[in-house]
Amino acid sequence: MSLLLAMLFALGAPAHAERASFELKPPPGAVSIGAPVELEGTARFGEKLVLSFDPAAQSSSPAVVVVGVEPGPARSEGGQTVQPVKLRVAAFELGVVTVPALHWTLAADDGTKQTLDSPPVKFESVGPAGAGKEGSDIRDIRPPLRAPWWLWGGPLALLAAAAAAWHWRRRKTAAAGAAPQAVDKRLPHERALDELNLLYNSQVPAKEFYSRLTDILRIYFEARFSVAATVLTTHDLMRGLREAELDRPVLLRCREVFDHADLVKFARWIPNLNEVGRDWSEAEHIVRETAPPPPKPAQAVVQP
Repeated sequence: MSLLLAMLFALGAPAHAERASFELKPPPGAVSIGAPVELEGTARFGEKLVLSFDPAAQSSSPAVVVVGVEPGPARSEGGQTVQPVKLRVAAFELGVVTVPALHWTLAADDGTKQTLDSPPVKFESVGPAGAGKEGSDIRDIRPPLRAPWWLWGGPLALLAAAAAAWHWRRRKTAAAGAAPQAVDKRLPHERALDELNLLYNSQVPAKEFYSRLTDILRIYFEARFSVAATVLTTHDLMRGLREAELDRPVLLRCREVFDHADLVKFARWIPNLNEVGRDWSEAEHIVRETAPPPPKPAQAVVQP
């Protein structure tokens, strides 16, 4: 009887219910901190399924950041689809770090979906490449050489005299009734959008572009959500925005923009024009989606 039930169940199972699997290989050796590295993976699943990856559905980790996913050409093998995948990640902590299990989606023609998890992978993160023969750990900065007093005494005296002259001119101008500086009456989101437009039209190197981009967002977050965004690390900033009840999809997109900026500023990652434009567009959407709603127009009071 049990055998008959098992046969009936097998006949009634959908055609795409074959057992799926995911293999993910760690890098062959240690990886420099902040440097993107590719992990080779292979997914096996039913022939009528399509594999996809949604960054918003992943859990964030301060140690390892997923930079990109590049699927390879799929092939048929043994009644299953074999899909090679290249996963590009970067580590931001020293020592043994773990790429957590990632959630992939298998979609069928009838609209049904199932989840396939890639296994967690560990690898070693070391100091920047070329740190020297003494080891790969990050070392403290050497103290500066002490200069003789006559090298800095003269410039300091000139600096003090210039400061005194500037202070005297400032007091004289204030006493003469100089016109006060104009007050910026723009709302935080209006100021951020204006500065983003100026940044979009500027032609600056990638490192300066991402520094200005994140500075604009940090100043906006500080004014909009009362978070000390200008003095927090990226990890602490994301935690502060989460405590400010920022919507999770917006928070994940914000984390991706800041992660890309950290790679450019600290890991010497060079993005292409499409990646730069996408991060700028994401920053603009983040500001627009988190801006306060416009005030309702006041209703006119009809006099009797």
